Amino acid sequence: MSSLAPTTALRLQGSVSAESAADLVHGVPGHGVPAHGSSGQGSSARVLAAFPDAAYLLFDHSHDAVVALLRRQALQLPNGVRLMGADTPDLRTVLDVGDQVRVAADELGVRLLRVGALRISLIGSHQPTRVRVQPDHHLDADDLDALGAAPSLRSRAARLAAGLEADDPAQLADLIGWGRGLTPTGDDLTCGVLLALVATEHLEPAHALDLLGGHGLRTTSLSARLLGCAARGLAVPQVVDLVDTLLAPGRRVTTAQVRAVHAIGHSSGRDLCAGLAGALDHVLGADPAPPTNPHVTPHFTEGKTA
Repeated sequence: MSSLAPTTALRLQGSVSAESAADLVHGVPGHGVPAHGSSGQGSSARVLAAFPDAAYLLFDHSHDAVVALLRRQALQLPNGVRLMGADTPDLRTVLDVGDQVRVAADELGVRLLRVGALRISLIGSHQPTRVRVQPDHHLDADDLDALGAAPSLRSRAARLAAGLEADDPAQLADLIGWGRGLTPTGDDLTCGVLLALVATEHLEPAHALDLLGGHGLRTTSLSARLLGCAARGLAVPQVVDLVDTLLAPGRRVTTAQVRAVHAIGHSSGRDLCAGLAGALDHVLGADPAPPTNPHVTPHFTEGKTA
């Protein structure tokens, strides 16, 4: 499993919030993870997927309790903790899919991830990036067109936004889990819609989470976690920067910003942009095109790349 010596300790810097990875790692009561007891046993997780720059840990108490371990150059996911240092190894040499991980404290109270004999120390924290709520937004239709969204996905996102604002989450049944990869197309589209509605104050985060309900069980664990993050207004910095620019007075979206989001995953960035464009069409009062395929059969595969 690991090419590292048992005494190796990898130091991590958290990218956490009260609703994100810290709760899963540190066991904060009330957020789905048992607090560490006097026995020091901690909580357990297994490795869902391992890539050169990121690995995903699923804790055993919840379908969406996923923490991303991230190397320095990895995308800064809102549910991630980042490995410190430029010389951290390819995570595939440290973790294998299916490895069991324990989270516990050492004799000094430092939180540890233990994978067999390997010890990973968790230190530090900072807030993940969150969209700014801008109810007095200054949307420009040209900026929405610049997002390069596929028309069919954009119109679907507009209809989803209208439904969610009207307390009708029925369309989520068709969208969540639709597509391939760790974050299917329908999920990425929904994340864009949620971020736009939360940022424009058309949907409160708590209500957005209620509307998601049990739909996360239809998709991968990682994607379910990221949907929950989006409902709280949390996303990777590139997406947050794009949303903030779209809504801010006197600012225009640049080609570089759009390209930075499009570069996320295989198609995730483009699908997120479609969700943003469609939801903001709804906010502007634009009339979405009629559906070309009103029923979509969800399809997801745990373990493939996005």
